[in-house]
Amino acid sequence: MMKLPTSTVHRFLATLEETGYVTRFSGSPKFIPGNMPQHLCRALFNRFPLSRIGPLFLRRLAVLAHETVTLTVRVGWFGLRIEMAGDAGQVAKIAGPEALSRLHAGLEGRTILAFLPDAEIEGYKRYLRSCTDKSSNPKPGFWKELREFRERGFVSMPLGFAPTHAALGLPLRNRAGDAVASIGIIGPAIDADSHELTPQMSVWMDVRDEFEAAFWSDSANSVSPFAHLDPDAIVPPLRRARS
Repeated sequence: MMKLPTSTVHRFLATLEETGYVTRFSGSPKFIPGNMPQHLCRALFNRFPLSRIGPLFLRRLAVLAHETVTLTVRVGWFGLRIEMAGDAGQVAKIAGPEALSRLHAGLEGRTILAFLPDAEIEGYKRYLRSCTDKSSNPKPGFWKELREFRERGFVSMPLGFAPTHAALGLPLRNRAGDAVASIGIIGPAIDADSHELTPQMSVWMDVRDEFEAAFWSDSANSVSPFAHLDPDAIVPPLRRARS
């Protein structure tokens, strides 16, 4: 595809293999990504203070809810899922293009978007209007629903495999009340038509509040490693279309 001499390609591949970026697939002439990209992703995630604080609280929530719990941080107009805890309390780092999505595209991103200042939401709308890919734009009524989520204090998203139940999103906020990240309880956590807090949800929110308090305890935590970048300048990785 690159129209390079075979010898040059083999030399490049040998260098990438030595440095851990690729590895041979089952001893064949084919290559797959090595361990180095995973290490780079983990190093990136560890730059977020929430990644250092989060595992304890994610484990607690996963055990309480008996569901998978995720931690997603904001990077420009995207949500980056950096950690996940299973209901047994184990925490894993997430790596790969599936960890990054536009804020309106999933539960955790919508939770962040719903609790941003109005000026930031208007900025996100302008960003969407500038995108050439319109296929994933929000459906009619989305922005009204987002305001309702903010008034409730949580975000719910019905599940396709359990239409009477919904997954739950809780914002992680700074002292001004604006979301810097979100917690997702991924599974049939609440009734799909639930608009009020239940005693169980109140317990989960108490854990979230403790998470926020730990986050606020050090002013350095409030500084995102990407705060200096213009959100419009951050673009998603390109996905090669299947032929």
